[in-house]
Amino acid sequence: MADVTVGLDIGTTSVKAVAVNADGDVLTRARVPHEVRTPAAGCFEHDVNQAWRSGVVEALRRVAGNFTVAAVNVAAMVPSLGAVDGAGRALGPGLLYGDKRG
Repeated sequence: MADVTVGLDIGTTSVKAVAVNADGDVLTRARVPHEVRTPAAGCFEHDVNQAWRSGVVEALRRVAGNFTVAAVNVAAMVPSLGAVDGAGRALGPGLLYGDKRG
């Protein structure tokens, strides 16, 4: 198994992942979409578990399954809010940039 660096982008509409070798060659990539909800005018949100947990896990599974991961780099949408309790459970929807509530 080759050592790779995994890049993750937790974006507005999907989680993207890429596995790159030491020479910078892209070996595999994945995109896991998630839904942006607009429950009212000026409100932009999504499911915290879908966008920031299960989407990330699935993207990692797709790109890293056949490799040894040497490093992980993460980029994410900013500013956004995903409130969780002490056990990491979401306390409500994730509020995205542009949401009038935040």
